[in-house]
Parts: sequence; structure tokens; C-alpha cells
Amino acid sequence: MKKHKLKTLLAVFLLLQSIITQAQNTELWGMTSHGGDYNSGTIFKTDFEGNNQSVEYTFYKVIGTKPLGKLCLAANGKLYGMTSSGGSYDYGVLFEYDPATNTYVKKLDFDGSTNGKYPRGSLLEAGNGKLYGMTHEGGSNGKGVLFEYDPATNTYVKKLDFDGSATGRFPQGSLIEAGNGKLYGMTNEGGVNDDGVLFEYDPVTNAYAKRLDFDRYATGSYPNGSLLEAGNGKLYGVTSWGGSRDYGVLFEYDPTTDTYTKKLDFNDAIVTGRYPLGSLLEAGNGKLYGMTYKGGVNDLGVLFEYNPTTDTYTKKLDFDGSSTGRYPKGSLLEAGNGKLYGMTLEGGSNGKGVLFEYDPATDTYTKKLDFDGSATGEYPYGSLLEAGNGKLYGMTSEGGVRDWGVLFEYDPVTFTYTKKLDFESSIKGLYPYGSLLEAGNGKLYGMTAYGGVNGYGVLFEYNPVTDTYTKKLDFDGSATGSRPYGSLIEAGNGKLYGMTYKGGVNDDGVLFEYDPATNTYIKKLDFDGSAIGSHPESSLLEAGNGKLYGMTSKGGVNDYGVLFEYDPITNTYTKKLDFDGSATGAMPGGSLLEAGNGKLYGMTYYGGSNTFGVLFEYDPASNIYIKKLNFNGTTGRYPDGSLLEAGNGKLYGMTSQGGVNDNGVLFEYDPATDTYTKKLDFDDPIVTGIYPYGSLIEASNGKLYGMTSLGGVNNDGVLFEYNPNTDIYTKKLDFDGSTTGERPYGSLIEINATNGIVENDFGKQLMVQPNPSNGNFAISFGQVYKNIEVTISDLNGKLVYSNSYKDAETVNISIKQVPAGIYLTHIQSGEKKAVIKLIKE
Repeated sequence: MKKHKLKTLLAVFLLLQSIITQAQNTELWGMTSHGGDYNSGTIFKTDFEGNNQSVEYTFYKVIGTKPLGKLCLAANGKLYGMTSSGGSYDYGVLFEYDPATNTYVKKLDFDGSTNGKYPRGSLLEAGNGKLYGMTHEGGSNGKGVLFEYDPATNTYVKKLDFDGSATGRFPQGSLIEAGNGKLYGMTNEGGVNDDGVLFEYDPVTNAYAKRLDFDRYATGSYPNGSLLEAGNGKLYGVTSWGGSRDYGVLFEYDPTTDTYTKKLDFNDAIVTGRYPLGSLLEAGNGKLYGMTYKGGVNDLGVLFEYNPTTDTYTKKLDFDGSSTGRYPKGSLLEAGNGKLYGMTLEGGSNGKGVLFEYDPATDTYTKKLDFDGSATGEYPYGSLLEAGNGKLYGMTSEGGVRDWGVLFEYDPVTFTYTKKLDFESSIKGLYPYGSLLEAGNGKLYGMTAYGGVNGYGVLFEYNPVTDTYTKKLDFDGSATGSRPYGSLIEAGNGKLYGMTYKGGVNDDGVLFEYDPATNTYIKKLDFDGSAIGSHPESSLLEAGNGKLYGMTSKGGVNDYGVLFEYDPITNTYTKKLDFDGSATGAMPGGSLLEAGNGKLYGMTYYGGSNTFGVLFEYDPASNIYIKKLNFNGTTGRYPDGSLLEAGNGKLYGMTSQGGVNDNGVLFEYDPATDTYTKKLDFDDPIVTGIYPYGSLIEASNGKLYGMTSLGGVNNDGVLFEYNPNTDIYTKKLDFDGSTTGERPYGSLIEINATNGIVENDFGKQLMVQPNPSNGNFAISFGQVYKNIEVTISDLNGKLVYSNSYKDAETVNISIKQVPAGIYLTHIQSGEKKAVIKLIKE
């Protein structure tokens, strides 16, 4: 009897040990919608209890918005530029772009008072290898700064704070390095007359000297562009206003004699043009070329030539709008072929600007490109740059997939335009709002709501074993949908199913199928609004009958959303319910749950008796809907996630708001007794977090895990644990923004972290497939190992397999003869060891 009890106790102990070991070999994985290195979201994991978080992947984004200047080619072959906004503080960034590898790297965030903000000009590489630039505002006085940036050491040094009267304010153009080694520039305002100044800066001595106070009618006012050092050693520039008619002036400044000479008044709007906003260019023929923003026959700007030798001005072109463009703000570039290239801010076939070529030898203008918006960008403010590869590079201030501008390449030999990157976007995807899915192949799948080639989001695969992220699909709008806010599910046929919030034929979203084995996407349904619903925000559910069930947040008869059934075998859609507001709820944001009783349970974000949402039951067998609960504020309001059925048969969920402090609640609902119990008020922003928008999961340790979108120490959200047995809440993690991510909107998933690997000296390449299996296992090491010893024992320590392998990269093991159960495999090669848990089905 005692022996029997001992065996029973031993069996219980081994079972408990197996459960504990299995739990400890799992990890929790999730995503944040923002945060990380580029504030674009992260994929992260923790251990099985929500501790020891590590970020596994950071969604990449081209940081910065609205570039207004031009690029600078440095001696290292990289291009450097600035954006006027965007970045961590939305004050602009300094970036590096490598045309050889098409790689963009943000190097600096402008932060305002410390290092300036809103740069509008361009960078200059001086003879010392440093880059020099200015910001339009910011600095100690809020009036702009002059700075130095060393690309070799990634070091920024503020050299001067513009102060207004003494040194000028609000520089809009760029610096130039003259033959004397000094830097020269202008400010748009400030100085004695507040019309701007022309100044000299010595990078060796860090000495600033104001050389001229512009005074409107006599010398011009408000220069927007930069100076030019001509072959005669004189500096030439234009002011945008001032002069005899207040249309601007063209002037010469001699740094040797400190002499200013006004050379031309833009005094006739038709003949000379007016308001030159860019800079002058000295072409190979010794003439200076420039453009005015307005004036000319059509008052849309002109292209002109100025001969400094004869002091002769000649208008060469009247911009006319659609044919040649209008309102040029930038400057001209002379390429290696002797032609001049420039851009206009507006005009052309699409009204969004053009890129053109002008041949000064033949006086011939040729429009080369019409900017069109998302595909090629729009509204270029700056100028072009010729790189060492003979290609021209430029930027537009708007357009592209996020409408924040693009960086592009133009080949003047082949007349080929290539968009190289979209600002504030990513071709690999950004801003994931849903959750991850672990598919049967052991890979994780998810979607981002933005980014991709088209800016409409992507479907991606992440291999947790090799830490490899692979974009599998670019959502394109009409054909494949756009803005997927929910998550994917894997159906019994091995296919993945999901929905997009927008896109499709009607721009109301689509339902699609994706086969990870063949990388094949098939759109199965276009949502259309009133008939079948529109704008699904959630995920699908595969019920026990093999049908898929889902909800849309809008559309249907009442435009409050619908509950529907989709049969993947027959490709048949059936609307089962129109949400109507008060009686059945409105605008469901989460997904459905199939409980153990075969009923489906869900929640709506709005509607019900109190307009705060409802919890409902739907029976797919009888097509009967029953509202079970009206959220009333105290019980929570606005549930945006989904319900979870825990091992105790109770349903658990959260509301995004409501409760004691209107920060959300965690609740329990018993479908057997129709009883609702509020378990937790998210009542302390720091301690509990606030505003949970996702759902809970039950981990293998019996605890519930979830996340809040805000709150915690950093107000970036928290990851928490809730024990339904003890009713104890424990905050496990404070998200912190750049390091660990922020604003998680989805849910966690639990995966087998090691594929059964308990101990491992062989590294991440060690893999076991399949596991579980019918007894045939393949153990791969990722490289050849010598003298491999393999022994397999059951949990009682009884040896069931032993073999040696001399030189092998993969070993195949068969234990089909042993009973089903858990077995421990010990592997050794030299000093390297591993212990693997094999599950024989």
C-alpha cells in the first residue's frame, strides 16, 4: 500500500514537474504600436511570468517630415540633409542617406532651445570635413542657431545663437565657404533694421562678424536663399523683397574690401520678375542664373541670366503653369552635361510641381517630370544635387505614401526617376495595432497598419528561432485592402485569415486569405457598407463548425456594424446580425470568442441602454442573439478588446474606460450564472496603468496577462499579471518609449520558447522538428559537429534510446516504439551540451 502511494506521489510530482518545466519553457510575445528606436512600434518577448522583457524587433521608420532644403554630398560619399519638422520633438532632424545602399539613418533630433529647431536650409561640408548648417528658430534666444556637425564622430556643436539685432534672426538659407576659408550666410530678419543681415563666420576662431544690415529699399530685405562665390572672388546673392519696387534685389559683396553693391532692382514684374526666393548659380559660361517666385508675363515666375562682367540681366523663360511649372522656390543646378536643372513648387500637369532641364547654350527648356503626389512626391521647395554617380538627388516637401515628402533620384542620361524613400514611412511596415499569431510552422505572423511600399500596411512573418523579420505582403489599397487594425487567425486548413479596415473595391475593407506555405494572398470579400458591413477593426474566429465569424465596426442596415459568418470552403458570406444601437449594441471593436458551451460571446464599443457598450451571446446553431450586460460606467465602458474563457469556465475582459476613475476595468463574467463581477479598477495611472484596449490571455501557469495603452511610470503603458484564483494584480513591466516600446493596443501570445529545448550550449540554430511528433524527430545544429552522443530517457529516468554520430549537422531520431509521453533527450559534443524535451504523441 505504501509502495503504491509512493508511486502515485512520484507520478503526481513528475506531472507537476512536467507542467512547471513546460511553463518555464514558454515565453510571452507581444507588440507595441509605437516606441522603439524609431517610435514605430516593437516586437518584444518576456519570460513565462511577464518578466525580463527584451525587444526582438523594432519597426523602422524614415524619421523626419517636410524637407525644405537640398542635400549635401560629403567626402565619404553619403548625402546629408535636414527636415523642417518631425523627429522626437517634431522640430526636424539631421539625417544621412547612402545612395550606394539606399540606407537612411537619422543622426540628430533638433530639440528646440538646446540645438535649434525648424531648419529650412541645407548643410555645407567645409574644408575641415565638418558639416555646417543653421536652424530657422530655436536656440537660447529662439531665433535660430549656427552649428557644426562632424559625420565622422556623430558630434554636434552649437557655435552661435542668433539674437536679433546684433547677429540677425531666423536664417532660411544655407552657408557657403569662401576662398578665404570663412563661412558666409544671411538671416531672413534681424539686424538694425530687422530686414536681415549678411554675416561672416570663421570656423577656426569661432568668430562671428556682421558684415551688412539690409535696409529694404537701399540694399534689399528678407533674403531667403544663400550666397554664391563667383569665379571673380565676389559673393552674389538676392533678397526676396526690398529694392526700388520692393520686389527684391540682386547684389554683389566683396569680402576682401567689405563692399556691398546693388547690381539690379527687380523693379518690373513682367520684365525682371519679382520675389526671388532661391539662390544664384554660376554656370560654366561665367553667367549667373536664378529664378523668381513670381512675375513675368504670367506672374508665375521667371528664369533669368545675369552677366556680372557686363552687368546685364536677361529674362530667359516665363513660367506658365501646366507646361513649364510655376512658383519656383529653389535654385538651379549645373550638371556635368552642362545643362541646368531645377524644380518648381507648383504647376505641371498635376499642379504639384515639375523637374525641368534648361540648356543655356541653346536657350531650350524641357520639362522632365511632373510630380504627382504619392508616387513621386509633390511641392519641392529645395534644389537638386549631383552626386558622384552622375545622378541627381532631391526632395519634395510633401507627397509620398505618408504625404510628408520623398527623397528621389533622377538620372539625366536615361531620364529615369526613382523614389528612394518616403519620409515618415517604412517599406517594412510600422505601427502594428493588432497581435501576433503563432502558426503551425512555428513562425509568428502579424500586420502593421501603416508603412510598406504603398503606405497602407504590411503582412509580415517573424521567425523567433532565427530572429528574422520578413515582409510577406504590401497592402495596396484597392486590390488587397489597407489599414489592417486587427490580427490574423490560422484556420484548420492551415491558411491565415484576416481583415483590413479600409481598402478594397468600396474602400470599406476586405476579408482575405493568406497561405504561408505558398506565400499566396487571395482577397475573398469586399465589404460594401450597408449590405454586408464596413470597416472591420477586429479579427476573425474559427468556430467548431469550421465557419469563420467576425464583426464590422460600421455598416449594416443601421451603420452600427454587423456580425457575420464566412464559410472558407464554399466562399459564402452570410450576415447574421445588424447591430442597432440600444438593443444590440453598436460598433464592435473586438473579436468574438467561442466558449465551451458552443456559444459565441463578444462586446460592442458603443450602444446598449447607456451607450457605453454591451456584452452579448450569440448562438450560431439557432442564430439567436442575447444581450447579457449593458456597461454602465461603474462596470466599465467602451470595451475595445475581446473576451477570454479561462480554465475555470469564466469569461474575462476589460473596458478601455469606466470604473471608479474612468480609466478602465478588468471584469469576470460567468455565462453559467449570468453573473458579472468587476475584479479591478485601473485606478492608479502609475501603479495599474490605464486605458486597456487589447485583450487578456491565460498563460500555462493559470495566470492572466494583459497590457494597458497608457499609464505606468512613463505613461507609455504597462504589462500586468492577474491571478483569478487569488484576485491579485501585479504590474510586471513599465513600457518606456524608445527602449521597450509604448502604447500596446493588441494582446500577448504564449509560445514554446525553445521548441522543447531546456538546456542549450549550441546556440539559437539548434532546432527540433517536428515537436510533438509521432516519434520521428530531426535535430538540426546549424553546422557540423563531431562525436555527437544522444541519449533519451523517460521522466522516470529509464533509457529508451542511445546512439552516436561521428560528423553530423542534422541527426534523425526515431522513438516510435515507445509509449506516448514526454521524454528528455541529452545531447553532447565535446564540451557542448543540450537537454531537449521531446513529446511523443
